[in-house]
Amino acid sequence: LPNLKILSYGVSNQSPISPNVQSNYMLSIVLGILIPLIILYILKSFDTKINTREDLESGLKNVPIVGEVPLVDKDDIDDIRGVTAESTRVIRSSLSFLLNKEKSNVITVTSTTKGEGKSFVAFNLASSYSALGKKVILLGCDLRNPQIHTRIGVDRTSTGISTYLADENYNDIDSLIIKGNSSSKIDIILSGAI
Repeated sequence: LPNLKILSYGVSNQSPISPNVQSNYMLSIVLGILIPLIILYILKSFDTKINTREDLESGLKNVPIVGEVPLVDKDDIDDIRGVTAESTRVIRSSLSFLLNKEKSNVITVTSTTKGEGKSFVAFNLASSYSALGKKVILLGCDLRNPQIHTRIGVDRTSTGISTYLADENYNDIDSLIIKGNSSSKIDIILSGAI
């Protein structure tokens, strides 16, 4: 209409008032870093497993750790130059500083649950000592889930450690011993009846 006039023209910025793109990007970057760190911290706080050697050393302050056996492929297990054999030799060497050389020694391999490698480590350690020319007898004392017989490739018999322990009049220990052959000089007594 003729009686209207413009008092002032509207003024606008070149950038929008909302959303503030720069602050949204900064907030996204900060949250993208902080949220995963908080989640990882919470997971680490509730983790009670032993994951590294440092975890073991911090929990067992006065117990010497003689070595580690890494997880390897099945092809490397029987290789005398493989990682498993080398780690077993390291354990054997470390044990030699702890054992009394004047007399016979007993080495016990144990763990809390099945499947942690007791039979595997015991057999490889016995093989390692046997390779040095030491006289070795391996006792399969796992009466719940015996596995030593699978390592040497024989059928599990009903006579063994449990036979000796169950009968106080049993004196024929020599009949329980499976003599080692030319390739494996380890004498073995199996666990016997479960």
